[in-house]
Amino acid sequence: MNLKEALQQGQKLLKEALIDSYLIDAELLLLETCKVNKTTLYCNPELELSKQQYHDFLALIKLRQKHKPVSKIIGYKEFYSLNFRTNQHTLDPRPDTETLIDACKTLLNPKKQYSFLEIGTGTGCIIITLLKIFNVSRGTSRDISQEALKIAALNSQDHHLEDRLILEENSMFDGLKLKYDLIISNPPYIKKAQLDLLAPEVKNFDPHLALYGGIDGLDYYKIIAMEAKTHLTPKGVILLEIGYDQANEVKELFKQEAYSLIEQYKDLAGHIRCLAFSAKT
Repeated sequence: MNLKEALQQGQKLLKEALIDSYLIDAELLLLETCKVNKTTLYCNPELELSKQQYHDFLALIKLRQKHKPVSKIIGYKEFYSLNFRTNQHTLDPRPDTETLIDACKTLLNPKKQYSFLEIGTGTGCIIITLLKIFNVSRGTSRDISQEALKIAALNSQDHHLEDRLILEENSMFDGLKLKYDLIISNPPYIKKAQLDLLAPEVKNFDPHLALYGGIDGLDYYKIIAMEAKTHLTPKGVILLEIGYDQANEVKELFKQEAYSLIEQYKDLAGHIRCLAFSAKT
């Protein structure tokens, strides 16, 4: 069987399994199996797969038929044009979260030096991407998941940031003494009532710890609103990802804690996805 035939077979099987993204998913799994790029796939579709390659490809297709995300199958996901390792202990990087990076670029000058604090590391895709853009800045990222921090450490090494990124196993602001120019977070924000409504790719394969934000989805925002101001420099900024319907609630939380809203940012779907605050002085 050649590349073209294998691709068509994989797409057919995924379509039958009601995988909406069957076209691109089959392509990614075939590229991963055969270790070729898109140019080879589409310019040399007649290239033959070995029996082992075809067997391995079908094994990956079967995993995707069970709604295991492609990223969890191949072990990495692209975020802001960079590749990041991911596994069952980390939330997959998502396109919506790229809004955080775009927002940060409007708030701060990439040529200047800043100190960043990230609450909730996961794969490290947010803090690592920021440090790649703000290449004279330094960052600290905290997570309570030791397993997630192991993946973040590997991603930090992959992107050569070990000298500018500190990873700490700790809960949010516990024991923190320093102040930062930017505190950034994509905290868990799924409401209890929404957990069972999540797509199986999320519900069954992303860590519950990185999803559940309490009964109202606001548990972590409440903590950040109460504690972050003591860890901001005088002109420091808080930048948060929020759920698509949480803008008004999060704004009110931070208003009650005497923050000023700097700006709000929409994702590609037109939802308010990020909020930026400063502490009132």
